[in-house]
Amino acid sequence: MTTSELALLDTNILVYAADETSEFHAPAKQLRDRGVQGDIPVAISPQILFEFFAVITNSRRVTQPRSPQEAREEMEKYLHANAIRKISPGEDIINRVLILLQQHPQITRQDILMVCWWRPCRRMGSGASIRITASISHPFPILRC
Repeated sequence: MTTSELALLDTNILVYAADETSEFHAPAKQLRDRGVQGDIPVAISPQILFEFFAVITNSRRVTQPRSPQEAREEMEKYLHANAIRKISPGEDIINRVLILLQQHPQITRQDILMVCWWRPCRRMGSGASIRITASISHPFPILRC
């Protein structure tokens, strides 16, 4: 990737992109596909893939649930997509969350804490920025590591 700004494909984006009955299907699918194709820099985490599996296979959460096998196959597509950066939590996750909450007291959603999972931030330097998207139309602000 040539930029230090990445978008985290959150669970809701992946679920809407897979759920053709959702009113958000088209924009979520477009965003996801642009990321898979490498048109925009995106990332996923293990937690997001696990949440995707839990939601997309649950008939109480989606109108047309996928079988566990179908959901696993979809997860594998994301895992093997070369254009999607895979992120994992570091050992210092709790300290990073506490610092982030201190620096940004307006944070109230658990989703935003995913920013602390971004190990590439340390490799890119202290000036790297990360954009976390909570929904299609309302991105979170850019946070600096």
